[in-house]
Amino acid sequence: MKKKDLSDLLTRCHAVIFDMDGVLVDSEPIHAQSFRVFLTNLKIPFTESFIDDLVGYSIDHNIKTINQTFLTERPLDVAEGVKARDAVYMDLLKKEKLKPLGGVEPLIHICRKRKIRLALASSSVREQVDQILNNLSGRNSDPVDFREVFDVTVSGDEVRQKKPAPDIYRRALDLLDVQAADCLAIEDSEAGILSARANDIFCFALRNPYLKEEKARLADKIIDSIEEVYRLMEQSGTGSH
Repeated sequence: MKKKDLSDLLTRCHAVIFDMDGVLVDSEPIHAQSFRVFLTNLKIPFTESFIDDLVGYSIDHNIKTINQTFLTERPLDVAEGVKARDAVYMDLLKKEKLKPLGGVEPLIHICRKRKIRLALASSSVREQVDQILNNLSGRNSDPVDFREVFDVTVSGDEVRQKKPAPDIYRRALDLLDVQAADCLAIEDSEAGILSARANDIFCFALRNPYLKEEKARLADKIIDSIEEVYRLMEQSGTGSH
């Protein structure tokens, strides 16, 4: 797939689509810790490398990976495994004081000013999405109400297949009623990048400890922070609709 020209896109951008975990908020360490607890409860030995490889993929995908790696003779029921892991995650999540990643709020503000639509596209289930958006809202001096700011939110339990399948981004495009060529996405995992690119959406890959560099290069552009997207948007001086 040919990679797109960013400068041209910034002159006509109609929508910015955020991944949630690791992009909107630094929740990936909570996901990682939930798997440590989950595997410890099952008395399964694991390495940190194994935990790192789970981050960014759907939980049902990860339960299948655990089965294939450790439990070939007596695999977990996938639905029951997801339920048990999610219970651990929600318990950890409710105890955390979350804040948006640096650059998220300025980017949201400039998009709102320019009438650029905002969407959230996450493989997490609706309960987790709502918990994080509630947790994030109203914590800073110029706060964004994350419960209200997005024109569209799509969760993993609202589509047939989660990332890396194209379904989540396809649904976001349908609900936004915009063309893929007029959107950009921000992702932090191979699965998310593949999902966005499968829909021919320009994709930024946000560097992080869980994303291998060769996987990041699947995106259109690699960034070190969300501030880079904000600065590019600011420098473009365009985008009013």
